[in-house]
Amino acid sequence: MSGGVDSSVTAMILKGEGHRPLGVTLLMSPSSSECSRSVQLARRTAEILGIRHTVLDLRDLFRRHVMDKFRTEYMAGRTPNPCSDCNRNVKLGGLAERLDRMGLDGIPMATGHYARILKDPAGAHLAMGLDHRRDQSYFLAEVPKGIIRRLMFPLGGMTKEQVRLLAEEARLPARREADSMDSCFVEDGDYREVIGPVIDSQGPIVDLRGNVLGIHQGFHRFTVGQRKGLGVSSTEALYVKRIDPPTVVVAPRDRLMERHVTASGGNWLEEGDLRCGAQLLGKTRSQGRPSPCTVEEVEGDRIRVLFHGEGVFAPCPGQRLVLYRPDGVVVGCATMD
Repeated sequence: MSGGVDSSVTAMILKGEGHRPLGVTLLMSPSSSECSRSVQLARRTAEILGIRHTVLDLRDLFRRHVMDKFRTEYMAGRTPNPCSDCNRNVKLGGLAERLDRMGLDGIPMATGHYARILKDPAGAHLAMGLDHRRDQSYFLAEVPKGIIRRLMFPLGGMTKEQVRLLAEEARLPARREADSMDSCFVEDGDYREVIGPVIDSQGPIVDLRGNVLGIHQGFHRFTVGQRKGLGVSSTEALYVKRIDPPTVVVAPRDRLMERHVTASGGNWLEEGDLRCGAQLLGKTRSQGRPSPCTVEEVEGDRIRVLFHGEGVFAPCPGQRLVLYRPDGVVVGCATMD
C-alpha cells in the first residue's frame, strides 16, 4: 500500500472479496520514513478498511538495485529503467524475499498495477491490462516467473476512471491524490540531482557526419530520442540518436527509426513462444501499443527481432524490449543494447 488511490482501492476490493489482506507500505527512497505522507495515508486507509498494516524498510535494497544502477547506467551513456529494476528487485522481488523470511512463505501479493494475471492448467501468465492507456505490464515483464505466480492485480480489468469512482464512493483518504508520474526518488522530476556532480563532463554535440553543432555540459543530461533542450540550432528538428560518451550524436527523426532491435539479459516468462520466426508484438518504450515483429535470432539470453513497417522510434540502450503474444500475454523482456 503506497498510500495512493490504486493500492487503496486494491485493498478495498480484496477485503470485499472476503480476503484478509495485510497492508504493507515499503520505505524505498532515501527521503521516505514512517512520518511520510504516503505512510500516513496508507495507515488511515487500513484503519478505515479494518485491515492490518505494517511498514517494511527496503531503502538499502532500493539504493543498491535502483539508485546505484540509475547512476551507473546514465554515466555509461545508457538510459536506465528504474521502475523495471524496482519491481524485479525491490517492490515485488525484495518484498517476496522479506515475507518469506518472516514466515509468510509463498503468500500471495496484490498491488495496484494495471496488468492482469491469467491462470490456466499450465500456470500463471502476466498479461496487459485491459485499459491500454494505463497498462503497466511493460514495467513488470522483468519479474521472475516464480513471483508472477504469487501476484494478484485486482485493477487489471478496470480503467483509472472506474478506480477513482470507487475511491470517491468509499471516501478513501487517497481518492483525490494526484497520480505519481516521475521516478519516486527524483525530486521535482530532475534526475540530474540524483546523479550528482559530474567532473569534466563537457563534450561535443555532432551530426551524423561528425560536424560539431555545439558543446554540451554533460552527456548524462541526454537520452536517446530526446528533442527538447539540445542547445543547438538547425533548420530541421534534431533528436539524440546515440550517446558515445562524451559525444552526443543528433539526427533528423527519420534516422532514429529502427527495424532491427537486439537485446540481452532476457527474462522469459513464456519460453515456448520464443523461437526463430515467431510472430509477436513488441514494445521498446512504456507508452503506446505493441508493434508487430518477427523473432530473427535467439541465442542464450540474447534476442534479435525485426519490427514490421517503418520500425520503432529510437530504441534506447538500457531500456527494455518487451515481447507479447497477440492475446496480450507477456512472453518476456530483455535489455536493449
